[in-house]
Amino acid sequence: MLKKSLIAGGILVVLAAFFFGWDAWSYITTGAEKLQGAVRDNVPIEFELERARKMARDLTPVINDNKHRIAQEEVAVELLASRMAKLEDKIGKDRSEIVALKTDLEKEHDFYVYAGRTYSQDDVTQDLSRRFDRLKTNDAQLTSMKKMHDARRRSLDATRQKLEGMVAAKRQLEAEIENLNARLEMVRAAETAGEFTFDDSALARVKGLVGDLEQRIEVMAKVADQEVDAYAEIPVTQPGSPDVLEQVNAYLGGNTQIVLNQK
Repeated sequence: MLKKSLIAGGILVVLAAFFFGWDAWSYITTGAEKLQGAVRDNVPIEFELERARKMARDLTPVINDNKHRIAQEEVAVELLASRMAKLEDKIGKDRSEIVALKTDLEKEHDFYVYAGRTYSQDDVTQDLSRRFDRLKTNDAQLTSMKKMHDARRRSLDATRQKLEGMVAAKRQLEAEIENLNARLEMVRAAETAGEFTFDDSALARVKGLVGDLEQRIEVMAKVADQEVDAYAEIPVTQPGSPDVLEQVNAYLGGNTQIVLNQK
């Protein structure tokens, strides 16, 4: 299967080189990048958030391992400091004894007594020489240990700072992931609200019925008003009509007798 895939890939490369010439590799890489981008864009955001959570959780073993390494280095640095302190004490003691022997030899005695035992000048000289060589070796060793201690302590401090930065970055990443998840939930809720269709047909039917009833009642009221106007009622509020005789007299100028004789 692998052999067939390699052969197919080789054929594609040859065809691309044939059709596109020197630009074939550019076309291939550009197409691969676009394909990767398309695949990445089609991955669900929820899946990517969960992947980010997992990557953040995977930092925990790394942090714990670094904590263990730091603890080991702290112990080593403390032991080194303890060895340095002991060596310094020994060097101080050796230095004082060397000074004492040197002072005694400068007096040029035939013999010397230390702790109840007698030593010749050669014995004291040889002992002083051995002590002096050991002192120089211990001084060099102490200098080297101090340099080592300083270097390891600086490295330990730098490692502590890196660990603290990693822990802080992990917490920040976890907070940002949860913030992104909350924003995604808000977006999903907004999308769901936009897709939701509220069935208000029953409300519309009720409103239509109320409108129809209102129109019918208005028609009934107008009809009732017209029926009331159709009755001959006495206009109580209007003054009564003048007497017909008064109207005639007024028209004839009061000559009612002449009109009557003509008849």
